[in-house]
Amino acid sequence: MSRTEERFECRACEEVNARIRADEAAFVEEEEARYRANVERVASTLASRVKGCCPVLLCGPSSVGKTTTARRLCAALERQGVASVVVSLDDFYRGLGNAPRLPDGRHDYESPEALDLVRLHRCVEELMQTGQTRLPIYDFQAGRPSDRTRSLVTAGDTAVIFEGVHAFTPSVTETVSMGREVPRVFVNTGSRFLCGDETVLLRRDVRLARRLLRDERTRASSFHHTMTMWDQVLYGTETYILPYVEERDLTVDTTLGYEPSVMAAPLLARLSALDGTPYEAEGRRLCRAFRRFEPLPLSIVPPTSVLTEFLGNCDFSCV
Repeated sequence: MSRTEERFECRACEEVNARIRADEAAFVEEEEARYRANVERVASTLASRVKGCCPVLLCGPSSVGKTTTARRLCAALERQGVASVVVSLDDFYRGLGNAPRLPDGRHDYESPEALDLVRLHRCVEELMQTGQTRLPIYDFQAGRPSDRTRSLVTAGDTAVIFEGVHAFTPSVTETVSMGREVPRVFVNTGSRFLCGDETVLLRRDVRLARRLLRDERTRASSFHHTMTMWDQVLYGTETYILPYVEERDLTVDTTLGYEPSVMAAPLLARLSALDGTPYEAEGRRLCRAFRRFEPLPLSIVPPTSVLTEFLGNCDFSCV
């Protein structure tokens, strides 16, 4: 177990299973309420700091639910009378083949240099000077920037939440902050799962399970293809995120105690695709882990849950 894994709380799968058997709906609502309260506390702290067009940096590793958290944060700020918008740093990716090379020759898509920092600077500068800009749109299916753009217009006191895995790296921070002190929100899966004294799911396992399901559904990426990239994703987290985590002002934990139970069925139905590949052992380890949890149907997940970012059927109209 790494030093960073030890800092966070543990969930006992025996307790998870007992709660599900006793009252699954109440358990789901309790976990969702805990996450909502966390976001509301962060919004309350941010609200007093928003003056003029105010950048907010929201960072976290892959598949922690940054997109949903940023949208929920916007809604919470709006309820407190503070206008807010989200800018996804993913939309500034330069595209396949446009990233620094790793020592083994592969492209380092986890590097902030995989972003079009010149375009990001131009958009931020326009936004701060005129209150409006046109943002790029990245096409993940095609692996390149789309030909389309979208308009962003702000007025008065507005929180502009720049969300992405690179949000805390110095090159991005300097580009977005324009020399100002800006709030930094760190989003992460904050719990690992134990059965007795055995750790069955690390925090990064929770993220991997989320990413496997999301990328198959939204990015045309098979489980095998996602696994080929996972080591690089973990390298990116260690290299470009963790060194700057201590600079955060606020933290949101997106782990939901019931999520292994709802992810179990779709994962167990697909992990056999890793048999006969270099990732077979990892796939079987995940199978053993998720079989420890009482299963829950996907239908029990509320449409506004952070899990819908990975499982689908999200509804941001009532956050």
